[in-house]
Amino acid sequence: MPTYSHMAILRLLQNNLIQYVVTSNHDGLHVKSGVPLDKISELFGNAYVEACVKCNQQYRRRVVVPGLKRVCDDVKCCGALKKTGVRFGQLVPKEPLKKGRIQSSKADLGIVLGSSMTVGGFMGLPEMAKEFIIVNLQNTDYDDVASLAIHSTCDKVMRELMKHLNLNVGSFVYTQDFYINFQ
Repeated sequence: MPTYSHMAILRLLQNNLIQYVVTSNHDGLHVKSGVPLDKISELFGNAYVEACVKCNQQYRRRVVVPGLKRVCDDVKCCGALKKTGVRFGQLVPKEPLKKGRIQSSKADLGIVLGSSMTVGGFMGLPEMAKEFIIVNLQNTDYDDVASLAIHSTCDKVMRELMKHLNLNVGSFVYTQDFYINFQ
C-alpha cells in the first residue's frame, strides 16, 4: 500500500508544487497512489506491468506479474508478454531513463526520498537538477554535494512539509474486484 510519502507526492503534483516523479522502485506504489503515468518515470519498470513484445501494449495487473509464459490479451496479436520489472544486474529500460534525465535536467530542485543513490541508472539523476536534497535514514555518498541532507524517515519529513504548506494529504482507499465462477 502507498505510504504517507506516496500520497504527499501525489498531493504536491496535484498542486503543481512538483512537476514529475522519477522513481527507482518497481513496486508501483506511486501509480497506485494516483500519480498519472505521464508524470512518472519508473526507472526499473513495474512489477505489476507486463508488455507485449509484438505490439508493445502494456497491461497493468492487480498482482505482481508471474514469470509464466503468457500471451498478449489481444487475440489478434497473441505475442509473448514480458515483465517490465527489472532485477538487479539487468539494464534499465531506455525510455524511462531518457524521460528521467530530461525531467531531472529541467528541475529547479530534485528531492531524493529514502535512497542511498547507489543503484546504477539512478545515480547522477538528482545532481542534474539545479539543486537537490536527500532524505534518508543513513548517510549517503552524496550528502556532501547535496544542498541539504536530512537523516530521518521520509514520512516524518513529508508530514512536516505538508503541515508547513498547509496541504491535507487525505487517505488511500484500496479496492479490488473479485469474481466468483459457479459451475
